[in-house]
Amino acid sequence: MMGTTDAILDLVSSGTTLRENNLKELEGGVVLESQAVLVASKRAVIKRSAVLTTTHEILERLEARLGAVCRFTVTANMKGRSAEEVAERILS
Repeated sequence: MMGTTDAILDLVSSGTTLRENNLKELEGGVVLESQAVLVASKRAVIKRSAVLTTTHEILERLEARLGAVCRFTVTANMKGRSAEEVAERILS
């Protein structure tokens, strides 16, 4: 049998681990704020097109993630005469 602990420290990005283990973040429990920096060699980007392509893909994914932070997806199986009618019913 596994033991228990009074507290744990977890790197939280999506919150999945917290949810899956029924854990709650303590108020004021932030230990560290961090950031990541993407650095590329100018020479590698110029000489190897694959490096530039990969760098662009990484940046596009990061920008998409940051842009989606305040958005959400709604999936519904609803009948209607048009997409606009269904959207109106959802939003009303």
